[in-house]
Amino acid sequence: MHSYDAITIDTQTVEHNSFHFDGGLLAQLRQFKNTPTEILVSEIVYNEILKHLNEKTRSAKDNMESAHKRAILFGLAAEGTVAFPGEQPDTKVLPKARLDAFLSAIGAEIIKFDEVPVREVVRRYFSSVPPFSGSGKKKSEFPDAIALLSLEIWAKKNGKRILAASDDADWTAHAEKSERIDVVKTLADALALFQRHAEEARAHVQKLLSDLQNGTQKDLLEQFKQLIDRAISDHPIDAAADSSCYAETDQVYLTYKGFQIIGDDSEYDFSIVHAGKDKIVAQVSMELNVRAEASFSLSTVYSVDGDEVPLGSVEVTRTDELAAEVLVTFEGDFALGEMEITEVEIVEAPNTIDFGYIEPDFGDMYEE
Repeated sequence: MHSYDAITIDTQTVEHNSFHFDGGLLAQLRQFKNTPTEILVSEIVYNEILKHLNEKTRSAKDNMESAHKRAILFGLAAEGTVAFPGEQPDTKVLPKARLDAFLSAIGAEIIKFDEVPVREVVRRYFSSVPPFSGSGKKKSEFPDAIALLSLEIWAKKNGKRILAASDDADWTAHAEKSERIDVVKTLADALALFQRHAEEARAHVQKLLSDLQNGTQKDLLEQFKQLIDRAISDHPIDAAADSSCYAETDQVYLTYKGFQIIGDDSEYDFSIVHAGKDKIVAQVSMELNVRAEASFSLSTVYSVDGDEVPLGSVEVTRTDELAAEVLVTFEGDFALGEMEITEVEIVEAPNTIDFGYIEPDFGDMYEE
């Protein structure tokens, strides 16, 4: 196994982690600030992240304004009020401020592409040298080529090796021929490779997960239940349903019912993403049992004039199993076996629950 001097991420990794700069796996990058391990972000990747962040911020603002208009329509907000009572958020300034604050918090260095030789990029393009492929839309691979070559130049100049977290096939293809850059698919995989005391931490976590699953440490189990309940209720999720009508719902409410850690007492499925003296953070694979509730507003279109006709609403409840990746933080004195769970975050889980077939409830119409 190689040792690495630096870690880098691509746009896809940031997007996969929902641009969640203040928590989840992206926040775990803070452990490298002011340490020998350097965090690198290509200038190309920086600009791509900012572009996507601008689009998503603008979309979120539009959705909030649209939801506020609907709230006024249904009497949930007063006529004349606005979605943003204070100063209107600037959807160009805010994303850049958020991204820059995140990069500062993790101590990232932006790698410029000024030294990337255009002749080398063109040679790779016409010779189909990775990250350019032999077929497909090679023009879209130019940003990847410039980003990776700028990282290569930095690594050679400084005599260092870089580990990249990327699920992009072009990055992987480039790494297979590179002497300075290796690629792993997920940020969790990358973080795990930088933990110096990973084996010792794995032994601690394996024991703790066994106690958690079997309920042998009541206090630990209670801590986990309270924190996972909060994480589940905060998890953003949409509702899907089949109906002969037009069905719309604004929100799904999730309630914690139970959990199952993937694996068994011999080996549970988890990765160590931070291993400190008195703090261990693990990404754990789980099945989360939840109760899902949603209220669907039903309507149809009147065939004569095309007007929308409301048909009331239907409350639907179901239980479901969510395959999830859960970030669990353990803190305390591991040597003495005195520790507690201080934080639980869902970093990956389904974003839609299917409520099956629904139809209007016409029962009340026939009551005398």
